[in-house]
Amino acid sequence: MFPAIVTPDARKIVVPVAGGLREYRLKKKVKPGVWIFEEQGFDADPIREAEIWERVDAYDALKLPQVAAVAALKTKTWFCLPLNDNQWSKHITHFNAPIPLLFAPEDLSVFDYMSARILKLKRPYLLYESAGLSFPEQDDLRNKLKEVTRATDLDHLSSELPYRREIKRVFRLVAEQYIPPLERVVKEALRIVNAQFIELTDMGRGRYEVRYVYQSKPDSVIINEDLVCLSAGICLSGKDTDFDLSSVILVKARRW
Repeated sequence: MFPAIVTPDARKIVVPVAGGLREYRLKKKVKPGVWIFEEQGFDADPIREAEIWERVDAYDALKLPQVAAVAALKTKTWFCLPLNDNQWSKHITHFNAPIPLLFAPEDLSVFDYMSARILKLKRPYLLYESAGLSFPEQDDLRNKLKEVTRATDLDHLSSELPYRREIKRVFRLVAEQYIPPLERVVKEALRIVNAQFIELTDMGRGRYEVRYVYQSKPDSVIINEDLVCLSAGICLSGKDTDFDLSSVILVKARRW
């Protein structure tokens, strides 16, 4: 029996042998991870998931480079950025974009540091190896996230962090996920006054048209990214910007 890595949607595995690598067909589909296989001719039959030490043995057998990584973004899978650019540059030429992490534990959180291995297929992947010690900036970065709102200048906030560029890059990516999309904020502002959302249109130069229905009447206003009214569509004696989206809807309703 032998350990081998199963990547997402894999139909075969690769195993190091004397003089090179050998491919086996997967006898049956299993979830991604490191598995212990039994050889059956040209097929490999998965017997069980590998123990931690067996997983490390599989990484070592394939001579996968070990790097330090930081969890930065989660969609269907986790994505990571380097804790040290110079370390990654020896193995990956383009790593400014986050790299997907395979085999991540369920309790992983943003800013968590880990030891991982680089697996190069059609694109590079990181394979989770073990949790790393907390780096000194973690608590401060998590507290900084509490300051982030739609109006936050992330370039300015990131540049003021007293940390090296790798940590600033991680913070910027994480912080971007904490800023709600404008449409979500607009819908919430409409919900407060019982108006129904129809459409949000980017008109350029920081101007957005919000189309909505209020008390069965369709209407629209022009706002900026902070939901400040730029044009109410009625005469407000030049005081349009005195109102936000929610309040201008009520003002217009009273004028009818």
